[in-house]
Amino acid sequence: MNILFIHYGTTGNAKIAPVDYFPVILTEMGHHVSIVAKAGGKSNELIQAGVHVFEAAGAFSLIPTIIKAAKLFTPQIVHVFIHFGCGLYPFLLRLGSKPLFVLDVQSPLLHRGITRHLIRLKNRLEILGYDEVVSVSVDTAPTAIGNSRPVHAVPIGADLNAIPYKERPDTHSPPLRTIYAGSLRRLRNIPRLVQAFSIAAKELPITLDIYGEGDDKESIMRMIHETGCGNIVRLLGKIPRADLFARLNDYDLALAYVPKLLYDPAPPLKTIEYLANGLPTVATNTSGNSLIITNKENGILVDDDPTSVAKGIIQLAGDTELQRRISRKTRLSVAAYDWKRIVEDKLLPVYRINEER
Repeated sequence: MNILFIHYGTTGNAKIAPVDYFPVILTEMGHHVSIVAKAGGKSNELIQAGVHVFEAAGAFSLIPTIIKAAKLFTPQIVHVFIHFGCGLYPFLLRLGSKPLFVLDVQSPLLHRGITRHLIRLKNRLEILGYDEVVSVSVDTAPTAIGNSRPVHAVPIGADLNAIPYKERPDTHSPPLRTIYAGSLRRLRNIPRLVQAFSIAAKELPITLDIYGEGDDKESIMRMIHETGCGNIVRLLGKIPRADLFARLNDYDLALAYVPKLLYDPAPPLKTIEYLANGLPTVATNTSGNSLIITNKENGILVDDDPTSVAKGIIQLAGDTELQRRISRKTRLSVAAYDWKRIVEDKLLPVYRINEER
């Protein structure tokens, strides 16, 4: 198949990993793949993998670049990651051939109030020309586009070959080392996680390392100070994913804290990566986390309030046999989330709808 991806941003953005993984894996499988994206990303890595890259210098050159790529490439599939104005493409590119247009919604809509309603109304217009809609879960897309269209679930994935596996508990002396890796945006409410950790730390010897960046670092630091956790909680900033994967083996427990408000439907990448490494994980019981974790089987699910999170940490940290039982199951439990499996089992069946039309 000839497949054209369209992305409004640059390549190499870990927040939208399918922009890089889908084209590369499909190319490795023998498909002819191209992508249109803004200049300034990590396009060389895609080019080296055999993907044809068309870079747009800016927003105003995006549509001319898309038209150029479509004329040169004659795609059978046009896969678009949702962005403002993407509703134009199905009407601009239907000259001559009639490719299957797939709209991809990677994140729940995070805006609130009147802004949320206006964006959703705009998105309902954007989807009119698209044949199929895919999203990381069937509950994620409706937050952005409403319920007027069926949604194919194409989950977020992980490069399992890049993540080392280590069964826990390992031989260690206290304190237990705990990790949180993810966004520190205000909407993530990480101060509540610090508050929960401070409650657990009163019951057992434990430390927490927080990796990530965002606009809420000041509030997080203030909560660390107010709870007296300055000696056991560290903010370590954002590091390359390869370095993060290499450090996972240093930890005993992981926290997949996701607030239910706004983020509930989205399956978190960090949860998959923790489990792939064998880390016993305490996760909030969002719909997204519940797709990945079965409580007390391959992790612990808790409510997102500080008291419940603290109880989950204490339960898991204080029970080495539970840690061992969970750790043995984690890697296998996320095998279906390997990027190649996702492309083969979830994405290609959507593309093949074009062959049935």
